[in-house]
This record gives sequence, structure tokens and C-alpha cells, in this order.
Amino acid sequence: MKAQKCKQCKNETFQKDGICVICKIGITPIYTELIDLLKQDGKWDSRIQKTAENR
Repeated sequence: MKAQKCKQCKNETFQKDGICVICKIGITPIYTELIDLLKQDGKWDSRIQKTAENR
């Protein structure tokens, strides 16, 4: 079976319908939303630093 490109993300896939499993279950949009939320929240860096200092 030959790999083809996903119709949505252009990653290689062996799925018959041409859409990779990652796109089917929606991991890419969820990951993008999470990154956007973390960028909007200016406290992300300070949380990491406080956690590291407390150890």
C-alpha cells in the first residue's frame, strides 16, 4: 500500500479516505487552540519559573 498526502494537513497517511488519523480526531486544531490560549495568558512564563523555584 502506497502512502498518500492527507487532504487537510499534507502529512503522509495510509488511510483509504485520504485523511490522516490526527486530522480525523482533531488533535491539530486542539493543539493550535492550546498554544493560542497560552500565548494570550501572559502568566505562562511566571508559572513555570515559580514551579521551578519551589522545587
